[in-house]
Amino acid sequence: MTSDQHDKIAVQRHFLISLSRFVGIGILMFGIYLLYGKQDIAPPIWGYVPVLIGFLTFFFAPPMLAKRWSSNALHSDTGDKGDEGTIL
Repeated sequence: MTSDQHDKIAVQRHFLISLSRFVGIGILMFGIYLLYGKQDIAPPIWGYVPVLIGFLTFFFAPPMLAKRWSSNALHSDTGDKGDEGTIL
């Protein structure tokens, strides 16, 4: 892979990590909206589910993605694997 390809992949991965944080915040805010109880979408008690999912997404998805895409995870002691098999 060339340096330009590595840079392009790095930008895409950074975008996806940031997007996972924004999605988590969006889900969390929707859950808080449900908990507030001023709507007819669902009973307020159902707001706890999206609050929990949003919280977990915001705090745990980006580190998991970063760990999976870490350059240290791509290389092992048995040899250089390169970018084979990695999925954006």
